Amino acid sequence: ERKEFQNKLKSEGKEAATADEMSVFYKNFLDKNWKTHINYNYSWYKQNLRILFLELKVRLSKMKFK
Repeated sequence: ERKEFQNKLKSEGKEAATADEMSVFYKNFLDKNWKTHINYNYSWYKQNLRILFLELKVRLSKMKFK
């Protein structure tokens, strides 16, 4: 999508996008892809919780055998 946006700007005669134009593009991009971002974050949260749970099991096991 970014390439399409850049090509559109070039067709309008602009070499590079301004910060304001890029912020509008990025906002639209995030709005269109919010579900994907939510799923991605959820999968990472799930992995992190799993790792924390395993670490807790190891620590409890070590305390038990001291």
